[in-house]
Amino acid sequence: MSAHTPGPWKKVSNFVDPVTARYTTDDGTDEHHSIAQTYGPKWASNAHLIAAAPDLLDALKYALNCFDAESCDVMQTLDPVQAVALMRAAIAKAEGK
Repeated sequence: MSAHTPGPWKKVSNFVDPVTARYTTDDGTDEHHSIAQTYGPKWASNAHLIAAAPDLLDALKYALNCFDAESCDVMQTLDPVQAVALMRAAIAKAEGK
């Protein structure tokens, strides 16, 4: 699987392309891309959830590294409190808060 468009992704108030990504590439170029179009009565809620996808993935990876028994040596550098904070922030973004 190839890498996804870099985050952060953002829900915008545009009904046509409600989820966009704005980021800077390694060579310093500013990029702006439409990520998703959502439709139907729950389009805004769906857009929040899609926009939170990179944050949710990052939080889950961080938490897995903190709590995975096979990675216990990593605990020296990773903070479970930070993992919880990342998860809470990602969930809040997914819920549009």
